[in-house]
Amino acid sequence: MYSCSPDAYEKFNKDTKTKTKLLNDMKREANKTLNENAGLPVLTYNFQIPNQRILWEADERLLHGKDYYNFSMFTMALNQMPPKDKKKLLPPTDSRMRPDQRLFENGFIKEAEAEKLKIEAKQRQRKPGEVQPLWFKWGRLPTTGKEDWIVNKSYWKRVWSDCPDLFTV
Repeated sequence: MYSCSPDAYEKFNKDTKTKTKLLNDMKREANKTLNENAGLPVLTYNFQIPNQRILWEADERLLHGKDYYNFSMFTMALNQMPPKDKKKLLPPTDSRMRPDQRLFENGFIKEAEAEKLKIEAKQRQRKPGEVQPLWFKWGRLPTTGKEDWIVNKSYWKRVWSDCPDLFTV
């Protein structure tokens, strides 16, 4: 993933002839080079816009990635439960705490579905406004002037006693 100044991007974006040629060249190259592990074309969009910076680069695909929805190691690790000593760093509302999720990942599909239905029924029984955002407030963004959710920084205090119990049924 690359970043550049808005002015440089706008200039590049208006040059449709160059942009179209670059895209066609990249697609032709991608069709020649198939990723051996996943059998997918490798598409790389780097338009070489002046003064661009690399923000992020994807890792190589896993050897048996196609058996795991072509997820990267990072993607597969997103839902991993942290060690017990780190669990206290997470709020009880974190989706990794969902009992149905844990059951599903451990192969108990029917039990996970039953638990999921119970959790969803509990959510539907809540009255509007019963659960309020704890870590965000609605307001005007100082950078754009648009209304949006703004983080209120209380999350990092890690006081979970105010968190609603979303998953116990």
